[in-house]
Amino acid sequence: MIRVVRQGARWGAVLMALGLILGPVNAVEAADGDDKSQTEADHEVAQIKIEIKLESGRVVKPDDNFVVDWGVSNSLEIQADGSSHQFSLMVERKGDKGKAVDITVGYDRDGEAVVAPYKFEGKTKKREVLRIEGGMAIALTITPQKVKGEAPEEEEVEPEPEKRPPGKKIEISEEENDPLGGLE
Repeated sequence: MIRVVRQGARWGAVLMALGLILGPVNAVEAADGDDKSQTEADHEVAQIKIEIKLESGRVVKPDDNFVVDWGVSNSLEIQADGSSHQFSLMVERKGDKGKAVDITVGYDRDGEAVVAPYKFEGKTKKREVLRIEGGMAIALTITPQKVKGEAPEEEEVEPEPEKRPPGKKIEISEEENDPLGGLE
């Protein structure tokens, strides 16, 4: 046990020496403008405020806004009045950082579909209302917001392996002199 500690101490001393030698090089690189604060670029997300007007006229507003990435399909849930309100939501910018957005929203209440995914055009910082039969409505307010850090990486979807049609059935020979069991 003592031997392992001593080896670790030696390696620590070696690494410390390397750090002291390379320390001034890192300081020069930082002076050139390659510091960490510039590598962590700001990226923009959509902050979404959701309001639900129920058949009774009561309006459900969650305490917090949701933050989602642009162009990413999201599943959001609100628990209110003993019901579970689930949204499938995707917000995409139209044009180069303009105010116009495409909004795709689907709404389920307690597991029953109320609105199938529906796509409509809206504007940022403006309350967009989707009216539903029976006096219900969904209001969405989308506000662009800059956050520090890198944007999430695109998920690579691996293609499913190609399914082969079933082959013919192999008959197994019971002869002792046939090591391959009937295979040719």
